[in-house]
Amino acid sequence: MIQRLVPSAYRPVLANPVFRRLTLGFAVSYLGDGMSFVAVAWLAIELAPQATAGLWVGAAVAAYTLSRCPCT
Repeated sequence: MIQRLVPSAYRPVLANPVFRRLTLGFAVSYLGDGMSFVAVAWLAIELAPQATAGLWVGAAVAAYTLSRCPCT
């Protein structure tokens, strides 16, 4: 079953245990990044006054996103 899902060219790479651990680490890292993005927006919603919550969420998400930008 798995052999039909994974193309034959990728099987040797996916058989490498170091690569599998690296891929798992990346997946956990990306999950954490996504959760922190949601947490920043949620915190802004909780702390902002009701009338201007959208503005505060937008500013918080923009600040969070721009601080992580690899732009030069």
